[in-house]
Amino acid sequence: MPGASTDLGGAHPVYCGWEYFFIPQSGHVGLVRHMNDRDDSSLICEGSNGARKCLNYTGYEENSTIKRFKKIPKRKVALLLSYSGAKYYGMQRNPGVETIESKLHEALVKAGAISPWNADSLSKISFQRCARTDKGVSARENVVSLKVHMTDNLQENINNFLPPDIRVMGIQRCTKSFNSKNQCTARLYDYILPTFSFAKSLHLTNDTYRICQTTLTNIRRLLKVFVGTHNFHNYTSGKEFTDASAIRFIMDFTCAEPFVMEGVEFIRLSIKGQSFMIHQIRKMIGLVISIVRGLCAETYITKTFSNLKVHVPKAPGLGLLLRQVFFTDYNRKCNNGSSGGINWDSSWEALEEFENKVITPHIITTEKQEGSMGNWLIKLYSSHDFCVPENETCSSVQQAP
Repeated sequence: MPGASTDLGGAHPVYCGWEYFFIPQSGHVGLVRHMNDRDDSSLICEGSNGARKCLNYTGYEENSTIKRFKKIPKRKVALLLSYSGAKYYGMQRNPGVETIESKLHEALVKAGAISPWNADSLSKISFQRCARTDKGVSARENVVSLKVHMTDNLQENINNFLPPDIRVMGIQRCTKSFNSKNQCTARLYDYILPTFSFAKSLHLTNDTYRICQTTLTNIRRLLKVFVGTHNFHNYTSGKEFTDASAIRFIMDFTCAEPFVMEGVEFIRLSIKGQSFMIHQIRKMIGLVISIVRGLCAETYITKTFSNLKVHVPKAPGLGLLLRQVFFTDYNRKCNNGSSGGINWDSSWEALEEFENKVITPHIITTEKQEGSMGNWLIKLYSSHDFCVPENETCSSVQQAP
């Protein structure tokens, strides 16, 4: 096809399979084909004056000049992602609802990082997420691995098409075999909650409550009970005691000093483990709250690790935050070889700013406005029963609120 005008007018690149085109209308992404390909979904035609008409897959017709560029090869990268998960139904794509990945894939296509017809075929771009966060859960650091077209200013271009509560914080080249899920050696989560969660009475569940050092010491002692290798089949759904995947290793579980925001005192619990099952962290925290409040004995923790089928209360998802992911083994191998590992030190200030200006304020403000923890505590008192017959091992039990 002969060349066209070079007037690009702030255009964005769109990969069409064998070459790049620039479409001046930002956001109008088409499956651009040659006329003789007879692709009914989209055609590109050349007029007698050298101008071209592009009809994209959405049916949007555009009369403008389009310049052809050399094909840009794919490269495997690790992409660092930060997001506030409040408005989204989790990380993973889910047809019919907005998720973090659906927004990311849309932005990747519009930025020219992946071709439109690969957006729904993740295997073609080797897409993998490090952590599949649940509905409402945020992330300071989550990493996805995939193959992209390394265009100029790729990170900036992707962010131009993302909402402000989702940001790409860094892009790094990695080995072809890198898999952000399988090669993640540990994940660190935070859980931010008001200190009145640990008050002995519902009457103290208000903004004026301030936690004492004795209670903090008790919380820290209980958290240490979870450290080590245990069977967490009671902390998720659909797992039996005999299921090997229910056995998880917790490296550390800590409680920081309290802080006050918007007149409410909060604390941050931090848990580091190799991997976690769905709802596991929220149930661990829900049980600690129940014990500190005096609703069940400390020995109940040991019972949850046994072959008894017991129910464990699940704390709200609002305060949960994926803080950091680790690739220790991968980095060690890379540092011993010719290529470097995954390192986000250069993105630290941007990560800190996003957490302090977007994630944490949202958690605090939403808790103040909606009373997520207070409402959950009322349900905990009214509907949760910690009594379990000693001979009960596999029977159905009441679901936790």
